[in-house]
Amino acid sequence: MQFPRLTGMPGFVLLWLGQAFSLLGGSMALFAYTLWIYQRTGQATPVAMLGFFNLAPMVLFGLFTGALVDRHDRRLMLLMSDMASLLVSLFLIAFALSGSMDLWKIYTAAFVLGTFQTFQWPATSATVTLMVDKKHYARAASLLEMAGMSSGILAPLLAGALLGFVGLSGVLCGTALGSALAITSIFFIELPPQRLTESRSTLWSEVKDGFSYLLKRPPLLGVQSTFLLGNFFFTLSYSLLGPFVLAKTGNNALRFASVQTAGAIGGLVGYALIAALGGPRNRILGILIGWAGGGLLGLCVIGTGPTFPFWMAGSFMASAMGCLDYTSNQSLWQSKVAPELQGRVFAVRRLIAMGVNPLASLIAGPLADRVLEPAMRPGGSLVPLLGPIFHTGPGSGIAILFACCGLAIALVGLIAWFIPLIRHAESLIPDHDEVPEEGAGA
Repeated sequence: MQFPRLTGMPGFVLLWLGQAFSLLGGSMALFAYTLWIYQRTGQATPVAMLGFFNLAPMVLFGLFTGALVDRHDRRLMLLMSDMASLLVSLFLIAFALSGSMDLWKIYTAAFVLGTFQTFQWPATSATVTLMVDKKHYARAASLLEMAGMSSGILAPLLAGALLGFVGLSGVLCGTALGSALAITSIFFIELPPQRLTESRSTLWSEVKDGFSYLLKRPPLLGVQSTFLLGNFFFTLSYSLLGPFVLAKTGNNALRFASVQTAGAIGGLVGYALIAALGGPRNRILGILIGWAGGGLLGLCVIGTGPTFPFWMAGSFMASAMGCLDYTSNQSLWQSKVAPELQGRVFAVRRLIAMGVNPLASLIAGPLADRVLEPAMRPGGSLVPLLGPIFHTGPGSGIAILFACCGLAIALVGLIAWFIPLIRHAESLIPDHDEVPEEGAGA
């Protein structure tokens, strides 16, 4: 059956709406998983492991999925991710209803979803590049991220309310519905024609093309190194936001939901401003200010803040400043890399930026549970020095981690500005439509 399909900006808006429904369901599930795990274990490590299993597939498979995105129909790539989310939700609903839900089942689900999500991000980025005009790249990136932030406002509150009435299975029904709506929307979109790469070349050769592209463009590689360092420190702390708030408030799910919602509102405000104004002209400055501001005004405020309103403010600012570095970077890469090469190049780019995130998740939990938290209990080794700032008791060790990571991220942004290769990256690399591209390795 042939469906009427939307093209251009109307098609992009429908794609955006479909992703918004999918993200709402996914955010509800993530909140529910975090609360379910912490309430049953009372430790940070099992929560951090959820992030590890979700991020690990990006390191294992991300490079090859980028090459596959360049080879195959991007509609199929988008459908695969949403279909995986729907099927995983249905399986977990069955486990929850039968009373047989276990940690390893949630971790397995996170790994499967992470695997298929490696297709979705490069496919969406490359598709949007062709659907909208270059001058609207920052706006398009902002609108896509606004969908995530809008879902983040509602998801914690909806999930928290549903958990009390219908349990985990009810929340997962919302996740399944969101995935189904996203799948339906894709059938009504006419994706732009794409130049598929030669299928005679091997996947490994296309992966090498992605690395070659970046190695021959050191300024872009330098810019992405700031994301490698910044994302490591951000994940090291922010993966423990749930355990931090729950430990400080005696497992108060409403407080946890409120801090997450504040972050989503901050992101929504940030992306809305960028969508309206078009983003900073100096995209490198936008990237580095975003990192420095997110570290100082976001993570440091969460870590040093003594009460709940400070955590909300820090969460708000961390997300708002994150909008600036993400959209500036996304717009930069969409302008510099030809659309037919973006799948493999963006996969390498993402590996550089986020490849250390699983390691950060592995480190975060044990660092909190075995080192920092014991050291900040009454009589602990760090209490005489840091007790006046971070206080003592549950969550205080994680607070130190937030503050230290915030300072580290701010230093990343500051130091990068004094490196000419990074500071002048935008002028050193021409836009893809200004210089003919002969191939990924050109």
